[in-house]
Amino acid sequence: DVYKRQQQEPWKVEKENRRAEIIWVSCSAILDISILATPIVPQLAAQIRECFGIKVPATWQQLGQQHKTFNVKTQINLYPRR
Repeated sequence: DVYKRQQQEPWKVEKENRRAEIIWVSCSAILDISILATPIVPQLAAQIRECFGIKVPATWQQLGQQHKTFNVKTQINLYPRR
């Protein structure tokens, strides 16, 4: 429920372990979205996965895969201004 999530205000979390959990879930969701987006925007999906240090091509079997840690690279501009 969106209303409940907004009331929790994850951007204001004080506890470090809860903050880490929110970041981990967000990273997992972004990676899953990149797998789902691969047939539509393959280059963008590969760039997103590269941001997490994942170099192997996306497969459906990776969807929902549990990662222990994430190695997030520094900012990569996915859509540079022209």
